[in-house]
Amino acid sequence: MVEKKPPLAAVILAAGQGSRMKSQQAKVLFEVGGEPMVAWSIRLALAVGADPIVAVVGHEAEQVTYKISSRFGSVVQFAHQAKRLGTGHAAQIGMASLPHFSGTVLILYGDVPLLEAESLQKLAALVTSNESPVAVMSTHLTEPTGYGRIVRDSSLSVTRIVEHKDASPEERAITEVNAGIYAIDSTFLREALSLLSNTNTQREYYLTDIVASAINKQYKVAALAVDSEEVQGANDRSQLAQLEAIARKRIMARHLSAGVTFISPEHSYVGAEVHIGKDCVIHPGVHLRGKTTLGAGVTVDVGSILIDADVASNAIICPYSVLEKVRVNAATSIGPFVCLRPRTALEETSPTGNFGPIKKATIAQAGNVSHLSYITKTHTDHDIRAEAKTPSNNHNHLSKNSVTIENHNYVSPGLPQEVPTTVNNYSNLMEERISSEKILPESLAFATPRQTKNVAVPTPIREHLRACKAKNTNG
Repeated sequence: MVEKKPPLAAVILAAGQGSRMKSQQAKVLFEVGGEPMVAWSIRLALAVGADPIVAVVGHEAEQVTYKISSRFGSVVQFAHQAKRLGTGHAAQIGMASLPHFSGTVLILYGDVPLLEAESLQKLAALVTSNESPVAVMSTHLTEPTGYGRIVRDSSLSVTRIVEHKDASPEERAITEVNAGIYAIDSTFLREALSLLSNTNTQREYYLTDIVASAINKQYKVAALAVDSEEVQGANDRSQLAQLEAIARKRIMARHLSAGVTFISPEHSYVGAEVHIGKDCVIHPGVHLRGKTTLGAGVTVDVGSILIDADVASNAIICPYSVLEKVRVNAATSIGPFVCLRPRTALEETSPTGNFGPIKKATIAQAGNVSHLSYITKTHTDHDIRAEAKTPSNNHNHLSKNSVTIENHNYVSPGLPQEVPTTVNNYSNLMEERISSEKILPESLAFATPRQTKNVAVPTPIREHLRACKAKNTNG
């Protein structure tokens, strides 16, 4: 019998401006490991089984809501904090969206991206086991100045959280500080939030007062100490850079332990949502971004950039290739110096040459696109060879039309242009521009000279062109 997990909800505080970032952008949207910091918090909540999840937004609320919704859809609810009146007030706004929830509520922050799921589960367990209605996360700092201290009794229960400015010399010597992340029983949380007061110098409502409320009612308050890296936030660009360095180190270690080879780990970039199969080899200067996926045995050579790319097993990405939102099937060689743009798919054993952009095209199995070719809006069938310098842009100066090339064709420079074109089986297309709606099977297609028609330019236009030329010459 599967044990039913206790109900768990999450309220993520993401309304702050982050004035020390010196940016109009909301602080929670600054990226760590290629993902907005708030996305890390949401994925953490999902990882521990939180449902529902509420994000409290405020500064640049529309932008924050859009970024979250584009990644998580309807999984996340939103509550708007029009006036930022403290962390306690933000929790009040968030809980108003959960009027019927009964269970444990996690209070998280949208600018604390490195917290581990295991730590959060342990924190929640302190409440769900009925040990305490409130559990606070803490950490130890060698320099705790400015942080609220966790004061415990002989049984290690929390007796108070004292702010630095209010602490005695003995309390200031304590190195355990409040990280501001909580797990709280929903019934107690609603009651405690309703009793919060803003009678302080900042005229704000503080979550730490909830801890004081529990202690005053003789409830036991638990605290879970974690590594300081896990609860590190970002208040300025320097701290953001520190988070990025820690995240990159963690991401790299995860892939190395899974059987991925990095020739120079410190000179490669891998995003948080990237998946890499075993026996892949990643060379220096490579960037793997977004939701890029590499199958087993893929080699990505120096300086290549992959964004949301899907690369199957044993493919080879040669140096300085750029792949964005494309699919590359197994045993295919790409590049070097090639740009595969969105909506491109290369089937098995379909190599591309260097200096060749390909966009919105499908190159079927055993196809071959040589160097200096431009392929767009093209579909090829089996065993196609596009020779060097082949343009498949099919442009009539008003629109780019589609090209279909069927099986076993050889295309030398000058692929059909200007009209929608179909090249049937076993045909050879020779040099120059070819304009035809259909190339018949087993054909040799070549271009006829283009006719030129001379039309007299009206006098006013001719005089205007002369004036422009004279101005440019004298200027």
